[in-house]
Amino acid sequence: MNSPSHRYSSVPIDDLIHACVKGDAPAWEELVRRSQPVIASTIYRVSSRFGPADPPLIEELVQETYVRLCANGCQALAEFHPEHPDAWFGFLKTIAFSVAHDHFRRALADKRGGGKVESIETAAPAAVGGVDPKPALERGILLSEIDAFLSEQGVRPIERQIFWLHFRHGLTAKAIAGVGGVDLAPKGVESLLHRLMLRVRTWMDESGEKNMEQTKGKSAGGSL
Repeated sequence: MNSPSHRYSSVPIDDLIHACVKGDAPAWEELVRRSQPVIASTIYRVSSRFGPADPPLIEELVQETYVRLCANGCQALAEFHPEHPDAWFGFLKTIAFSVAHDHFRRALADKRGGGKVESIETAAPAAVGGVDPKPALERGILLSEIDAFLSEQGVRPIERQIFWLHFRHGLTAKAIAGVGGVDLAPKGVESLLHRLMLRVRTWMDESGEKNMEQTKGKSAGGSL
């Protein structure tokens, strides 16, 4: 007897991902079947740079990769728009690389006494991708406003996607450079992120000043 996931065995990857985003369990089984070798081999390659392979750790990081893909209602899958079907596997490899790289970076930081070196890859502005005290709804509105601002500024869709892969999903510049359709080297990705981050920060600062002036104006008017 065929498993429930069998009906997805010949479904195109785009349709399969769409079913996964909708929460279809058999679709996830099929996605795991197709992607597990790619994800595991990516994690193995990263792991081998830090010493002998540890099969239990590799399996743990494979599972963590799927957890990251499922996070926030499969947001990472829902927001990635590939230019061709093969780009999906490049994207899954990128997520796996990021998960493994984050693990070993944390391990090295712990060995060195827990110190952290912030860079364009880790120092996201709090209102964009870091710890944000705003309620989830307000934060969602802010992110939408930032995306609209970037669009109004003529930032191309692929550049906005690179921005969000970093600031919303935590992918490093090196990982993003490996995503299908991103025609930039890691240094090029870093440069783009830096430019866009400065524009967003400037816009947010100017918006904050404008709101403050409007608030002062209303208060002054109300006191007359």
